[in-house]
Amino acid sequence: WEGERTGLMSFVDAAVVVLTGFNQDFWITCRQRFVSNALATLTLVPALVMIGTSSLSRLRKTPRRRYLEGALLAVGTLVIVNLLSAWYGHTLQRTLGLAYSLLPLLLWAAVRFGPLSVSLLQLVSTSAILWAALNREPFLLSEVLALQMLLAVLNSLSITLSVVMSESRRLQAFHSTVLNSMRNAVAITDADGVVIDANPSWTTAGKTRSLCRLDGVPVHAHYIDDRREAAAAGSPDAARILGGLDPVLTGSRKLFEMEYACRETDEPRWFSVSVVPLKGAQPGAVITHNDITERKRHEAVTQQLREELAQAGRVMTMGMLSASLTHELSQPLSAILVNGQAAQRLAMRGIDADEPELQEILADIIAASRRAGGILQRLRRSFASGSTKHYEPLNLNDVVRDVLDLTRSDLIRRGVSVNRQLA
Repeated sequence: WEGERTGLMSFVDAAVVVLTGFNQDFWITCRQRFVSNALATLTLVPALVMIGTSSLSRLRKTPRRRYLEGALLAVGTLVIVNLLSAWYGHTLQRTLGLAYSLLPLLLWAAVRFGPLSVSLLQLVSTSAILWAALNREPFLLSEVLALQMLLAVLNSLSITLSVVMSESRRLQAFHSTVLNSMRNAVAITDADGVVIDANPSWTTAGKTRSLCRLDGVPVHAHYIDDRREAAAAGSPDAARILGGLDPVLTGSRKLFEMEYACRETDEPRWFSVSVVPLKGAQPGAVITHNDITERKRHEAVTQQLREELAQAGRVMTMGMLSASLTHELSQPLSAILVNGQAAQRLAMRGIDADEPELQEILADIIAASRRAGGILQRLRRSFASGSTKHYEPLNLNDVVRDVLDLTRSDLIRRGVSVNRQLA
């Protein structure tokens, strides 16, 4: 908008000059007015805008060394303008050399101080150069036009550079602020797996780096090579992260997540890792490493409470059933056992000793009663009040025998014979 307004005002100025008779050539006058207005705009407007928008509080926060550097820049500008104009400014061509000599100072101000310092330096240097040119021997109008165009180009380049540098620093500061504000350890890698940036949580882990952890790889180090060495040393977690990171870097996978435990101490620490592609023109990946030990502890406590609650429900139901069954079946089973043992003793005294079937029947009665009593006892122990999950060795041979004993009557009735070959 400033450029359009400058061009429009130049046409108006040239038209007024031609109509009033001060000049006859409209286009030459328009060109002269345009260059003069452009130089004035590039010199005055940035300085006025930057002064008006600058805050004193921001200036107070500036370190003292920056004030010293700014004073040195101002003194250098005054020295160059005064000395060179006094020694070499006798002609307009040498005045152009004076303008070129200020270019390093303008670049210095653009890189180190930003738009405010550049605009003030442009205002001082341009005014000084024009003053030096006006106080020298007469010169042609074309020479003045060349000087104005040179100053306009220098001012536009320096103010553009200062704005670009200031915006670049602002974006870098914003990027660093966002990255440093993340609680989790975050690292950014390029397409080759080299860590190009990381937040303090990531770099701090590298100072006391554990062999089993997947974070802490220094900035500018090759993350993939580092993890390959760990995988070659026998780390399964390093092999898993390599298997997930490569597809993300190649673009064949949009997300990779994993959890792993670091068991260097008596109590393991749990971590989660997520890898996503780096959005933008530069390919790469963003690795997020999070400590989830507390979450795993809470999950374990929750799972234990859930199991205890389920066990309590089973105990309440089966405890009453076990007590009822035990009470109801204990006396009949005891009677069966006593009667069976008595019948066996009578048979052993010689009564029908040639009848083996009687012995077999009586033995079955005794075995069945004992088995029933054992089942009730195990049921009571399994659902005893306050019991928790319990593990004990199990003999598969005993399981097979119990199954055959339970199904013996059905097998005999159906005419099925079973040959046992137990280990």
